[in-house]
Amino acid sequence: MGHPPFRTLDHTADIGLEFYGKDLAELFKNAGNALMDCLVERKGLSLKEYRNLSAEGGDSEELLVNFLRELLYMANGQGFLTKHIKIDHLDERMFSGMAGGEIFDAERHYLKMELKAVTYHGAIISEEKGQLKGRIIIDV
Repeated sequence: MGHPPFRTLDHTADIGLEFYGKDLAELFKNAGNALMDCLVERKGLSLKEYRNLSAEGGDSEELLVNFLRELLYMANGQGFLTKHIKIDHLDERMFSGMAGGEIFDAERHYLKMELKAVTYHGAIISEEKGQLKGRIIIDV
């Protein structure tokens, strides 16, 4: 358990994220937190409301990409910033749950950078030293 929950990786034109979890649920939560941490200063976020969050994929990597795309769409398309992820169901092909957070407020929230898209390039979930490790590349 020597790894932090997530870290950023250097990548040529984009941002790479690496995240860990003891199981798929923790891995997905840490992936979502990593994505939001790149986008906004998460310390300033409050849990004011919950919104439905779901994604499907042909395998766990595709599901992870689609899950993160949904979170990014909520942020970019709806202005909803996620602080907490609640999982109702998660297997290798389907995620359903809730995203807890609040609507972006320019007076209270600091946006770190614009994230354009979560890509399939480099998307991987593997097991390393008894825990899961995930990687994803984000277009900025």
